[in-house]
Amino acid sequence: MSLGQSGHYQLTEILGKGSYGIVYKAIDILNNETVVIKRQYPDYDQRSIDNEVAVLRTINCLHPNLLCIIEVFHGKESGSGRSYVDIVTKYIPHTVNLVHAPRMDFLLLLQIFIK
Repeated sequence: MSLGQSGHYQLTEILGKGSYGIVYKAIDILNNETVVIKRQYPDYDQRSIDNEVAVLRTINCLHPNLLCIIEVFHGKESGSGRSYVDIVTKYIPHTVNLVHAPRMDFLLLLQIFIK
């Protein structure tokens, strides 16, 4: 089932929804790789999104338990014209249940993964 397309990614499943956006499972149509796209809407808090992207780029792939960013891009939804930021990361199947876990403080989560 397709939920649409974002760049060269075919959105296939909604993994989670939150206050700031939606997390999708997607397929990269260029190489058939499964990825995760975290879509956030800057009209809520652009500064928080920028900070998250900066932190993720700083720690990108430094440890096997940390996400590897594939790319970050901006777009507009076709129907509403609403702006969004998509953070594309590798899909790690055993971590999908973390999307549905209670919200954790980002720095606490970072400390857990670094140990």
